[in-house]
Amino acid sequence: MWFDKQLPLWHTFHGIGVDFMHLNHWTLIFLTIAIFFFVFDWWSKRPLKTTEQKKDGKVLYRSLSPEDGWALIDGQRKVVLLDVRTPEEFAHSHFPNSINLPLNKLDHSANQKLGNRNKTILVYCQSGARSKQATKLLYALGFTDVYNIGGLNTFIKRKP
Repeated sequence: MWFDKQLPLWHTFHGIGVDFMHLNHWTLIFLTIAIFFFVFDWWSKRPLKTTEQKKDGKVLYRSLSPEDGWALIDGQRKVVLLDVRTPEEFAHSHFPNSINLPLNKLDHSANQKLGNRNKTILVYCQSGARSKQATKLLYALGFTDVYNIGGLNTFIKRKP
């Protein structure tokens, strides 16, 4: 029987008796795809690398690494991209499907434009300074899942 024969070590997977030399190509393709999806699923659910500022246990500010920002944008999680630059800057360049809400109008229009305070919001501007202020303001207004991703050009350049 097949399980009675001794396989050379280089034919086996860690000595568990799987003979890769005699698997058909469809099985190998299936195994490769299964491993890919396992790794992708693990990567998308790993903890985010954030910088967080808290006071009395309450989050005041969070920023996100560019890699994790892109993972959220490209992943299965629905995110809102918030551009806090002026309408002129927004007209010049912006992320597709992003919302333009200038920093000076944020405190008056955030609830109306953004709606649900529990949605994931990624905030950006030109250099990162206004987006940091906007992130702090959104937390003060009661939004719960807001991240500063910094300046638009720097963020785009660091896409993995």
